Amino acid sequence: MQISRHSFTLLAGAAVSALILSACGGGSSTPPALIQQTITFSAPSTATAGGTATLTATASSGLTTFTFASSTPSICTVSGNTVSFVTGGSACSLTASQAGDATYASATSAASSVTPLNRQTITFNAPATATVGDTATLSATSSSNLTTFTFASSTPSICTVAGSVVTFVSGGSACSLTASQAGNSAYASGTSAASTVTPPAVLAFSTGFGANNRTVEAGKFGGYSGSSLDNWNCGGGSPVCGGGADLVPTVTAANSRFYYYYSVPSAPTGQYTGIFVQAPNVTDISATANTAGVTATTQTKMNFTLGANPEFFANTNHNVAVLLTLGKYYSVGGAACNLKLLKVMPLTSASDTNYTLSLSSFSVSQDCGTGITTASAALGISAISQVDFQANGGASVLTQGGLSTGANSTVVDQYGGYPTTLAVKGGISFK
Repeated sequence: MQISRHSFTLLAGAAVSALILSACGGGSSTPPALIQQTITFSAPSTATAGGTATLTATASSGLTTFTFASSTPSICTVSGNTVSFVTGGSACSLTASQAGDATYASATSAASSVTPLNRQTITFNAPATATVGDTATLSATSSSNLTTFTFASSTPSICTVAGSVVTFVSGGSACSLTASQAGNSAYASGTSAASTVTPPAVLAFSTGFGANNRTVEAGKFGGYSGSSLDNWNCGGGSPVCGGGADLVPTVTAANSRFYYYYSVPSAPTGQYTGIFVQAPNVTDISATANTAGVTATTQTKMNFTLGANPEFFANTNHNVAVLLTLGKYYSVGGAACNLKLLKVMPLTSASDTNYTLSLSSFSVSQDCGTGITTASAALGISAISQVDFQANGGASVLTQGGLSTGANSTVVDQYGGYPTTLAVKGGISFK
């Protein structure tokens, strides 16, 4: 049989090709195996319902692209690498996976979980009103029903906080307060929004007593007395009257003191002893025009320090009157008239004692025909020009709020008289 030259050449080419493929390993060999990788992943250490967190993971391969997922979408959801915590109280289960590449195989997903805390809302309001020098007890509530709160002031020059008590240090600016709750195993900590209250600025009617019968603020001060025994005006004989003082700069303004006494030799049918202090730069109440003074627009209280002699305090009735003379001028029947406010108060000690009176507790004792019936209405239209402290008895008694003033006509001193002494120490202020 003859074989063609062309056929032989084809067979020879095929054999050569087979030999070449065989030498190179042939088409039947397998590719190299991919390298395994591991993922390190942890859910956020803390979580709060309504909050979010950024998820991160690392791989032994050094690859940095991960896919995050939530298997508890009712508790938490994932978008990209951000987890959002929907509710609290149950576990949020998260996974991280890595797809691999031409060298590394995809990684087995790593799972981790965290239980979000419930968010709590704190309801807190600063006191509705505040007065310099006063304190108030703070309280708050929380949607968690947890009851332990921490209160704080961010304005310590205006108000300070100790425990749940706020003290108002100065006025004219806002006191800013917050309430915080530490939370527990079910609730996250929470802090209220700041709540504010502005104590009115303190108005110094006077800060102390100086020479020439003038206060530090140049207001006039002095004393007066009288009874049925001396035609209602003590002339220095019998009965006996007079006063004395510890004055600035010998003592500090806060320690300065003015006193005035009146001593009767026998019980009169009526008597009075008083001290007056006038507003800054006021030395007389005008009989023809308005008199300057201190305008208490937002202030609600009056503060002063008052003392008395032990004989007067030993009386059953040792109530005294505090009188405010307002500066607005009225003409009534051709005579000058000023609004007057009255407060009758009991002394709590013969020693110098600090007193704070609510301005709303004063009543209108002289309205000059205006028909004004409340202290707030009177103070709303006129400044305070003069403050008086009086001990009145018998025919001179003053009555207000169910209390009547008194004076000493029963307790004898070592000189055989019946003295009534009043003393004002330091300043008078409205706050």
